[in-house]
Amino acid sequence: MRPTIPALGPLALLLAAGACSLDSDSMGRMPTLGGSTGNASTGAQDETATAAELTGEPLPEGPRRRRLDIDPQFVGDVSTTLLVRLDPTRIEYDDTQPDGSDLQFFGPDGITRYPAEIERWEPGGTSVVWVRVIDPALPDHLWMHYADGTGFPPDDPSEVWDGVFSAVWHMVAMGTAFPDSTGEGNPLVAVDFSGELDAEGAIGHGVRIDAMGLNGPLAISEVSDLSLGDAFTIEAWVSRPSEVEQHQLVATAPGSVELRARNPTIDRPSMTIYTSTGPHRLEGAGTLGPSWSYLVATYRSDDGMLVLYRNGESENSIVVGTGPENRTLLAATDRLHVGVDLVGSLDEVRISSLARPPGWVELQHASMSDALLEFGPPEAR
Repeated sequence: MRPTIPALGPLALLLAAGACSLDSDSMGRMPTLGGSTGNASTGAQDETATAAELTGEPLPEGPRRRRLDIDPQFVGDVSTTLLVRLDPTRIEYDDTQPDGSDLQFFGPDGITRYPAEIERWEPGGTSVVWVRVIDPALPDHLWMHYADGTGFPPDDPSEVWDGVFSAVWHMVAMGTAFPDSTGEGNPLVAVDFSGELDAEGAIGHGVRIDAMGLNGPLAISEVSDLSLGDAFTIEAWVSRPSEVEQHQLVATAPGSVELRARNPTIDRPSMTIYTSTGPHRLEGAGTLGPSWSYLVATYRSDDGMLVLYRNGESENSIVVGTGPENRTLLAATDRLHVGVDLVGSLDEVRISSLARPPGWVELQHASMSDALLEFGPPEAR
């Protein structure tokens, strides 16, 4: 049973320095770590069936590998970190190390090893692994090696996330803290929390918030610890009850940036930035409800382009200002907060220091929706 934390007061998750199903219209460190194309809400196939039971073929003995083919529409895109979701149809858990430490990933040449991070390892169930493709362009496939007699040292999770990521929170509670996988040293700490720290998320673990907070629920300890510059990307998987009507902030740097799951005057998400010419608000196309949605906002001050995405597709965009002098973000008046007054759930919250392009957002949605990879059968190696 997952722990439920009683209400102790206003909700606040402080970032200590140094220390539901997918939408029906969706198209689709912890220690570090794939047939058929998967489905994020149901799994690729019956997870109680093994690969051998599904194919009727005997399994190879000893060390083995599987080929993971990438959706051709994304081949050649700029490489990035991908989600690999595993279940008994995609890996023989009984033949792997209990902690998954023999799991490794390689490029098409079978030699270039890709760093990986295990978010969740559940033998017999669903495991969540993040793999960074380090080739300049996304290849048409990669290899998953496993079933070795011994394990290997885990990769440093910071190797799994490129230097453009300022923070990556998988929302996996380690006690009352949430590690940052980028290596920037920005863990999150729960204070006066009401909800569930170790809830089920859109991808793996998540956090469920059931009471409004005045100062949180996620907040950095100092304004300068994690500031949003004049180019950024904010990502989060969000789920919220449709009947809850109050303001719902996904992320905000007060006086500078506000990404809302629900705008105070309209029942749909919005993105607002503050410059010398005042607030500039961009509204989404429809209500966010209890099903999980992948919400992304990007901004770049050089051309003033502000874009709001949902489930990999652009919902709206505007050009802010008429020149660079009118496009610079105002300095935040307080720490970065995530989830202020949000009654609902969050998973996989990330911040990048540049405006990710549309193709990157679409690729991430396909990857995190388990619609990017096709798993081949096990092969001896």
